[in-house]
Amino acid sequence: WMMSWNIVIKQRKLGDVLFVLDGDGRNLVPKIEARAQQLGQAVRIICLPGDDAPEVWIWSVLGQHAERHATTLGLTVEALRAKLEETDNLYASAADKPTAIAKNKVATFAESLATTPAALLREIARTEAAQGAGDAHDVVNQFQDAINDWRAASLLR
Repeated sequence: WMMSWNIVIKQRKLGDVLFVLDGDGRNLVPKIEARAQQLGQAVRIICLPGDDAPEVWIWSVLGQHAERHATTLGLTVEALRAKLEETDNLYASAADKPTAIAKNKVATFAESLATTPAALLREIARTEAAQGAGDAHDVVNQFQDAINDWRAASLLR
C-alpha cells in the first residue's frame, strides 16, 4: 500500500483522504498535519472518542450508561452490571498495560454475549451516537461533514 500512498501524495490528493484514528492516536494529529503542510496539501483527520483505545472508551461508557445499553445487548440493567463486574473481577489482578487489559475485557465480555468485539464496539458506538450529544455524536457529525464536503467538491469538478 506504500505505492498507493506515494501516488496520493504525488497527485496532490491527500485532501481526498480521511484519516480516522483511535482516540490514543490523537498525539499523531500534529505530526500528520505538519507533514501535509510540508507537502503543501490539506489533510482531514477524525479521532474516535476518548483519549485511549476504543475498548477503554467502550468499557467506560458501558459502566457509566448501563441503563442505556442493557436492552440493546439483550440484558437487564442488573445483568449487564453483573457481567461488567464479573469481567472486571476476572482482570482485577492482570499485569499488563491498561489498553491491553481493556481489549481483553471487551473480548471476554463480547464472547459472553456471543458476539465479536468489533460488533460490540459498533453497537455501543451507534447507541451512543443516537443520543444526539457526546463524543460519538461528534464523530458522526465529523464524518457527515466530510461526506458533505466531498459531495460539494465533486459538484464543482
